[in-house]
Amino acid sequence: MTQKINWQTWLAGLLILVLLAAPRSRLNVGAPLYFIDVLAFILLISPLNGSRYSWVPKTPFSQIIYVYLVFIIFSELRGMMAYGTLVDSIYMTGRFIIGISVFFTLPKLVSSEFDLTPVLKGVVIGTLASSVMVIMYSLGPLRPLIVGTLYSSEILNPGWERLVQAVQVFGAGEAAMRGRSLVGAATLTAGFIASVWPLSFLAYKRFETSILWKRIALATTIIAPIGVLMTYGRGAWIMVGCVIILIAFFGMASARKILLMAVAGAVIMFTQFEIDSDLIYIERVIQSSQDTIENPFADVSTTERLFSYVEPFEHLAENP
Repeated sequence: MTQKINWQTWLAGLLILVLLAAPRSRLNVGAPLYFIDVLAFILLISPLNGSRYSWVPKTPFSQIIYVYLVFIIFSELRGMMAYGTLVDSIYMTGRFIIGISVFFTLPKLVSSEFDLTPVLKGVVIGTLASSVMVIMYSLGPLRPLIVGTLYSSEILNPGWERLVQAVQVFGAGEAAMRGRSLVGAATLTAGFIASVWPLSFLAYKRFETSILWKRIALATTIIAPIGVLMTYGRGAWIMVGCVIILIAFFGMASARKILLMAVAGAVIMFTQFEIDSDLIYIERVIQSSQDTIENPFADVSTTERLFSYVEPFEHLAENP
């Protein structure tokens, strides 16, 4: 029998695409109206006609979501009483509730492997778009092109003026910079891309019957880690290394083949072609790693991270 995908499932795929490519995109209609909130709200209130399940299976993780939501509401109420921001607190509470609702609507929509198709399409397109933006922003010769178009859009990138000023100060000429996307700063961007990168391997396997989508998924599997690495964060490089190790030991055969091809291509490119050192920023990772190992308390940012790892509860109490 031919299965039919609900329009809500396609809407969920679009939501994931926007979340990965331009999550801060919005329109100002008296108050900022974010596109991801609109999509999530439609999913929340729309009847799931044809859905095979009308309920969300309860898991231990569901209880954590409820606790998280309670903390958010409590935090907003505390902020409202402390600063007298009634409208702002109600607005942010509503946004958080809508965002968390996706945790409950997705299991209703994706109840079979067939339903994964729209979701995976949103994943590969959104991840590929963000990865390409990261690479273009990091490379000096391409940076003006991306900054002057997508990054200067008030709809896609609210507050873009500060970004342009930073580029003029730190990215003058063709100097390499830490890559970033419309998701946000380098660290946040790396976290987004690295988290969903393994799903591109699943998409590559899933889209065997479609040459176009199979090639898009393949491009995502190869370009996504390059984008993560070009954020030039220590954590980002570790994340890529961990995913490669996991795939090498536990991944599908096709995933291993893709990794081997990508690594071989990178080795050939760096050994056979002369690459301008000004286009890359590897010394940032090397220097910051050495500084952390030799004197982890010299830098405030590194010190805070260290305390959050070794003394998490004390650190949380001092930074509520």
